[in-house]
Amino acid sequence: MVSFLGNAKVISCNEIPAVTVDQDKEVVEDLLLNIQVKIKKAFVQGLLTESINPMAVLSCKLEKFNKIKKQNLVLYWRSYMQFYRSIFYLKQNKRNLAEDEVDMGISWLKEMKNKNSEDYALLSMLQGYSLQFKGFRVMFLSKNVKKSAN
Repeated sequence: MVSFLGNAKVISCNEIPAVTVDQDKEVVEDLLLNIQVKIKKAFVQGLLTESINPMAVLSCKLEKFNKIKKQNLVLYWRSYMQFYRSIFYLKQNKRNLAEDEVDMGISWLKEMKNKNSEDYALLSMLQGYSLQFKGFRVMFLSKNVKKSAN
């Protein structure tokens, strides 16, 4: 996938080195260590440079690791990243992309098996945030937010 935001080329996941099964332990220790801070730093760097690339690189690493392990924890952080990607696109006045990003995070969390309270809290937060994009559909979707919050 190559798309453009301004004049900057958006990094494709194909450009990020693949993770092998032998690298699992190293990758998870490095990647998930302080992941919330890494996501926020990538977000700020993206805003400063007006490029999604800092977040795209981290998203791709999480995606590739998730393909190997299929852990709820990795899926949680991928969904959390979608929230910040959505805010980034909203700040760039790209509402459709912002909606797509948050909807992807919601979709991943809805499909997650054996959700815990943190997963439900993030799902509820993403659903609440996404209501701004839904227009008249808000009446129907607000019930889902309440259900996830409970």
